[in-house]
Amino acid sequence: ALNLQDKSIMAINGRRDRQLMSQINVTPFVDVMLVLLIIFMVTAPMMQSGIDVNLPKVTASAVNTKADPLIVTIDSRQRTYLGDKRFTTARLGKKLKAINKLKPGSMVLLKADKKVPYGVVVRVISEIRRSGITQIGMITESRSKKR
Repeated sequence: ALNLQDKSIMAINGRRDRQLMSQINVTPFVDVMLVLLIIFMVTAPMMQSGIDVNLPKVTASAVNTKADPLIVTIDSRQRTYLGDKRFTTARLGKKLKAINKLKPGSMVLLKADKKVPYGVVVRVISEIRRSGITQIGMITESRSKKR
């Protein structure tokens, strides 16, 4: 009686009782997956989307968040965005109120251009607070970071 190894050796040697090898070579698959992993790791930090604003520079520690916070942006033309969508200040408050009902305890991070007047920023913060969200953070740039 021939065992399985003997049959595979006979198949390799070219005997008449050839048998198909049912093993899959996974080395090319692993190579391709590693290349894709490296490509995604390199390109992921470059794919930050959002509104481009010139952030003020401060020396403060980072805010620790448990969940993904909502990003509210005020650009240099004083337009307000939630994520990538533009809102008026009143509509922003209504939208945040609806979000807060679905996910209570949400956190909002405010990203405002340094050219935006203080009064505009305070009005947006007031609208955020009026929506029921109490956790508000400011996104700034570190002083040591060069632009």
